[in-house]
Amino acid sequence: AILGSAGLLDTMRFSEGIQLCERALLQTPIAEVRATLENNLSCLLIRQGDESDLQRIDILTKSALRLMSVSLAVRATRGSYFLRAGRYRDAIALLDDERFVMEKAESQARVSAHLALANFRLGNTDEASSALDRAKQLYPDLDEIADVERAMRQELAPEQV
Repeated sequence: AILGSAGLLDTMRFSEGIQLCERALLQTPIAEVRATLENNLSCLLIRQGDESDLQRIDILTKSALRLMSVSLAVRATRGSYFLRAGRYRDAIALLDDERFVMEKAESQARVSAHLALANFRLGNTDEASSALDRAKQLYPDLDEIADVERAMRQELAPEQV
């Protein structure tokens, strides 16, 4: 279920991945496995983009982080939740972690893109620009980079566009 849900996330088959994680969580008593499934389910819910899932994502990511606080994947997911929830300082606190350089380029780029948006929304334009440039260097074809650029353009005042 862990690998299957990750594969469904990669192929953007969110509903199937959510169902797979939910079924597996009902059957899994092992805490570390549950935490990984909670993290995967959170990723799927975040990427699905339904604002009504924010409270559920909060509960899932908090639970996963409690059990696996050193996991960079769990920290990245919790940071993504904070970004979606408008808690930009909390997002930066989790995502601005030098240990992410040990992750795959795609994961590093995703974290950098999220850092860029969080910094942008706090008015830290230099940090946002630097993080976005880093994301583009690491994995230029990442969908989140285009999403972040689009969000930043839309939020600029008309006279700055």
